[in-house]
Parts: sequence; C-alpha cells; structure tokens
Amino acid sequence: MNARTLLVVPYKFYRVPLAVVDEQVARRLPADSGPRLVFDRALGSYDRLAGRLLGDVAVAEQGSDRIARSAKLADAVALERDAAAYRDQAAEEIGAGQRSAAVKRKTAQQRLADGLDEANARERQGKQRAAAQARADATRGKQQAAARTKQRVGAIQQGLQKVDAVTDAKLQQTRRGTNAKLDQARATKTAANSARARADQLGQLAATKRNSRTKRDNSTG
Repeated sequence: MNARTLLVVPYKFYRVPLAVVDEQVARRLPADSGPRLVFDRALGSYDRLAGRLLGDVAVAEQGSDRIARSAKLADAVALERDAAAYRDQAAEEIGAGQRSAAVKRKTAQQRLADGLDEANARERQGKQRAAAQARADATRGKQQAAARTKQRVGAIQQGLQKVDAVTDAKLQQTRRGTNAKLDQARATKTAANSARARADQLGQLAATKRNSRTKRDNSTG
C-alpha cells in the first residue's frame, strides 16, 4: 500500500459527510449567502489541498473552481451592498438640500414681509409728522417718505433675490453631488453584475469539467 492510498482513504471518509451537507443543506441556501460562501470556501480549500497531496488534478481543480466562484460571489455581494449605500446617501443628501432650500426661502419671505410692515409704519409716521407742518412741507414729506419706502422695498427684494440665488446654487451643487453618487452606485451595480456573471461562468465551467471528466472516466472504466 503506497502513500497515496493511505491518503485517499481518510480523504474519502471525511469528504462524504461534507458532500452530504453540501447537497442537503448548503445548496438550499442562496448562492451568495454568508454561510454558503463560507462553506464553499472551506470545502474548496479542502478539495484543493487534498488534490495536491494526492496528485489528483481533477480534485485540485474542483477545489480551485469552488474557491474562485465563491470569491466572485462575495465580491458581487460587497459591490451590491456598496451600491445600495451610495443610493441611500444620495437620497438623503438631496432630501436635506431640498429641506434647507425651503427653510431659507421661507425665512427670506418672512423678512420681506417684516420689512414691508416696517416701511409702512415709517411711512405712516412720516405722514403724521408732515400733517403737523405746513401744506407745502407736508407734500414734500410725503414724497420723501414714498421714496424711502420704495428704496427699502427695492433693497429687500434684492436681498431676497440673492438668498434665492445662493439657495439655488447650493441645491444645484447638492444635486450634482447626488448625481455623481448615483452614477457611482450604477457603476458599482454593473461591477457587481459582472462579478456575479463571472462567478456563474466559473460554476458552469467547473460543472462542464466535472461532467467531461466523469464521462471520460466512465468510458475508460
């Protein structure tokens, strides 16, 4: 009995229960679930090591294929998780920008209303003072009060326009950042799909190899 025969027996002995777990438990889990990925990596490492020790290329390739496929699926899961995080962050930022813009616009409108009330009050005071003076002075005083009111309203309106411009600029900046994150999320999702497709290709290739090897073994047997 040579050394290889001594290694084959314990390998097959311990491999049987692992195969049972793989068929009856692990394969019922989603291919990209955490427990399934851990089990696939462990079983693949065991097969690859055993294949190398036994000099069995088929077993070693089977283990390497399982490890590669589980690694690709793990990458796909991580990329999909990152894509979801980017989308959530983008949605939160655009929502915060819109809320901030609404608050600033409301504040500016309130300041305009307060300024108009103050201007009206001062105009009434000016008219009252002008009424106590001579008719000519009263007319001149009304004109001056109206001019001051017009000037103040114009200044308030300019301030409101500036607030709107700053608010719109910040909102546009937030949207650009959000669009960049959404683009990054889509790119990350695409990378995840590519990784998942590669994992499926590796699985199919491994299955094809195993089927070809089985047919070849059956024909030689």
